[in-house]
Amino acid sequence: MLRRALLFGVILALLIAAPAFSSQLTSVFSTSETLTLPANASIEAPFSVPETSNVSITFSSSEPVEAFVLSPAQNAELSYKGSMNFEIASGNVKSASLIGVLSSGTYYIAFFNYGNLSATLTYSTPILTLPGTLRAPTSTEMILPRNLAFTLSPGEYLAVKMLVPQNSSLVQAYFELTIPRQNAFNYYPFDTVSYLISASRFADFLRSATNFSSIYSSESGFFLNVLHTPVQAGEYYFVTFDSSATQSVNVSIPDGFNLTSPESSVEQASAEVQTGRLEYLINFTSSGDTYYVPFAVSFNGHSQKSAASMLFLERNGTYPWSITSVDGTSSLSISSNKTVAAGFLISPVAGQLRVDGQAVNVVINFQLVLYSITFVETGLPSGTSWSVSMNLTTLSSTTNKIAFELPNYTAYGYTVSPPQGYTALPSSGSVPLEGINQTIDITFTSESNSSTR
Repeated sequence: MLRRALLFGVILALLIAAPAFSSQLTSVFSTSETLTLPANASIEAPFSVPETSNVSITFSSSEPVEAFVLSPAQNAELSYKGSMNFEIASGNVKSASLIGVLSSGTYYIAFFNYGNLSATLTYSTPILTLPGTLRAPTSTEMILPRNLAFTLSPGEYLAVKMLVPQNSSLVQAYFELTIPRQNAFNYYPFDTVSYLISASRFADFLRSATNFSSIYSSESGFFLNVLHTPVQAGEYYFVTFDSSATQSVNVSIPDGFNLTSPESSVEQASAEVQTGRLEYLINFTSSGDTYYVPFAVSFNGHSQKSAASMLFLERNGTYPWSITSVDGTSSLSISSNKTVAAGFLISPVAGQLRVDGQAVNVVINFQLVLYSITFVETGLPSGTSWSVSMNLTTLSSTTNKIAFELPNYTAYGYTVSPPQGYTALPSSGSVPLEGINQTIDITFTSESNSSTR
């Protein structure tokens, strides 16, 4: 339920005097009001319209707010019943103009702040214009029913196709965008935008989803958005597109779609709903010896970095991709026809990816490059057993060599265990392994020989 936080007691009486020589009468008030609108609060200021007039109110705010012009009856319904009716409205934005035709009477300017931060709000007192031929809206038709609800997965769109039969008609709707709620704290928007597009531009939307002109656009949000736009006769699409790569989005239209016209009746208005998919998920994942090593992928000009999976959205087509870094290392070298980066053999590292009507998974295989640390002994009789401990592993041998296969590391510690009656030199130490095989010479000396000397 929408609640009022406070009520302005100042009535802005806008008196209009009509000179006999003028066919159009204008009364302009250039003053403005500035106020602080707390988080999750609303405020209403009453004003009056002496005659049927064109009304214009502008506002700007430090945080997105919703703005309405309401009759007293609508204001009461909005406050106590949660009704969605309104005369003029703007969506959740930081600045807008409320422009529309109002018949004579008392109205309210209402502002709602659904955010978590206070808003500094400045708005103009109403500007009234009275053309001689102006007529107030006389007909409203609901062209889509109430309580419509849809779920869009990433890359999908919802399109409401509307036929508007008369010029100067107002398309009106409330709509709400949310991600599916999992708990009390998971109720936030995710990369969803809504547009009102002429039919001729809808094809541009289907081609690009970004590079087209729209009559109206909204921010995504878990708050209610307002579509309230005057249009000429013609065909239109109201489109909501989920451009997120990970989250599905719920779209609800609690009061349906309304068409309001200054004509005595709305004839042949119609609307229909369609859904479709514009983009498909591309998932880059790793396999093999990754050990949560982050790597970066560039796909069709967009980059991501992760130690897990990376998700992109793209339309049908063929696109270049490449690995640009591994574990912070951007240089990738070719060794023995394999790509080596940050101590890994990697395959594949680049290519052309084709999107053709379904999701695409790209698996990058990581294999650790191993190098050898070989201990070579002298001084032991042939066939004598000796051992070396390194990297939590102990290896023994009756030959003169012990070898460890290990990945790159700044320094591996080792300990030599000589047979009874012998000492080893060195008996312990550390050795770096940085892309080059290493050899450590160990000399055993008989303790009896040492005591004799």
